[in-house]
Amino acid sequence: MATKQYQMPAGNQSALSRLADQQNWEFWHYQTYAAAGQGSLTFFTAAPGSLSLEDYNFKAAGAFPAGMWFVLQEYMVDFTPGAAVPPSAFGAQTAARFANDVYAAGRGGALEFVYGNKTFCQVAPLARAPMDGGLNGFAAAADQTTAAAASQTVLSYAQWRGRPQRVADMLIEPQVNLEWKMSWPNGAIALPSTVAGRIGVRMKGVLGRLVQ
Repeated sequence: MATKQYQMPAGNQSALSRLADQQNWEFWHYQTYAAAGQGSLTFFTAAPGSLSLEDYNFKAAGAFPAGMWFVLQEYMVDFTPGAAVPPSAFGAQTAARFANDVYAAGRGGALEFVYGNKTFCQVAPLARAPMDGGLNGFAAAADQTTAAAASQTVLSYAQWRGRPQRVADMLIEPQVNLEWKMSWPNGAIALPSTVAGRIGVRMKGVLGRLVQ
């Protein structure tokens, strides 16, 4: 399906003809969710190159650079328990730590988008901004070498579900300050596993770039 075209001002008429690149795009920023919980986190304000591409792909700290526009259409919060809390394990009895962590991280917290000097998006709790994809198709089998071995296969997986938060095609212009702020006004929410997790904000929409 062809990408919808948007009128993205380039600052002067002579520059409009150079705006030839419009693509469906996604920006993300991931940080650590502390095992003891968080007080606040700010997203999309880190310097480019300060984090790996897996954690951050924004093009400037706190604003789009000159010659780049973005039409925000959806935003999502992505939470994943730490690597030491896998969704499947084999061994002695254990609590469903993966599912418990996902539930804990999603039952509180608030997210807001500040653009310029105004707040344009707000959602709480964090589970109200679910991802549009996750693991699917689970199966498990268990085996042991002796009848006396007390082992079991445990599957523990959960994901926040619902429709991603939709924005009415909001044009974000270059060199205007922006940030996504995550806060926990009712107090930090610790993860039951006591293992730090990973949390991120993702922006989906259409990116416009001037031809260089």
